[in-house]
Amino acid sequence: MSLLREIQQAAAATDPAVDLPSLLRKCKILANRLGNPEFKQWVDFELKGYPDQAKLPDYRVFSVRIHGDFTGEGGSTLSDAEIHEGAAPKEIRKHLFTCELTPSVATIAALLQDHSHGAKYPLDLRTSANFSDKVYEGMSCLRAWKVIPANQLIGILDVIKTKILDFALEIEAENPEAGESSVNVQPVAQRKVQQVFNTYIVGNGNNIATASHHVSQEANNTDTHAEVFSQLLDALHKVNDESIRTVVSAAVEEMRAAKDPVSFKAHYTQFISLLADHAQILGTVATPFLPALMQMLP
Repeated sequence: MSLLREIQQAAAATDPAVDLPSLLRKCKILANRLGNPEFKQWVDFELKGYPDQAKLPDYRVFSVRIHGDFTGEGGSTLSDAEIHEGAAPKEIRKHLFTCELTPSVATIAALLQDHSHGAKYPLDLRTSANFSDKVYEGMSCLRAWKVIPANQLIGILDVIKTKILDFALEIEAENPEAGESSVNVQPVAQRKVQQVFNTYIVGNGNNIATASHHVSQEANNTDTHAEVFSQLLDALHKVNDESIRTVVSAAVEEMRAAKDPVSFKAHYTQFISLLADHAQILGTVATPFLPALMQMLP
């Protein structure tokens, strides 16, 4: 069976378990034989993932919902609660509620296997902090994430297969033996290959460049920060459960002793996880200190 027919057969399969990375590797061989750098780059990006500054195809850019976990005074909690767009700062709202999916097809397939109902794309801690007191009154946001439905991921993989099938069929119409061409032989005119690529791979959709939105702030151990840690530790002494009090106090001490932003962020994440696990006990004690701690995040 010719390379083009192998590609067509795999791309036309309706079985969702079809090994898309293997199909793309066959496309990489075809790209080399056709001598088309744009097709080869597209295949490489789908196999390895898109780098930060690459232009994403439109099928990898889509709107999403955001959910989060919240805690408030009195030990009140809200888990997996939806966050409306109006709660996000206007300048980053569009970015937050848009998913620019850069991982490889193998990673996307793994997400589907591990999360049959969809996947979560966690937001960084500082971004999550934007939602405190803006979604549910008197409640701080512990963590937030973009919700990616399973059918969205399935659709992306299906679009890629369809694009490959259309491309292979059009190339075969030009030269059925194009996949078997020898080195330094141009089986299809480069102008025609580029036309087919632009029509069936790029399509008419707009490409959206990925953009990194980072908000950074140095976490300096100023006198103000030292006071926050001291007051938080004093407040934790009121927790009756000694085992919880000991573990959480240790996490606070690790935050206070952090020598760099990366280390502080790691210990803060541990502290937030403990707070979420014991919200009924720690909510009233720790929640008042969350805004000040969030300001220390890198």
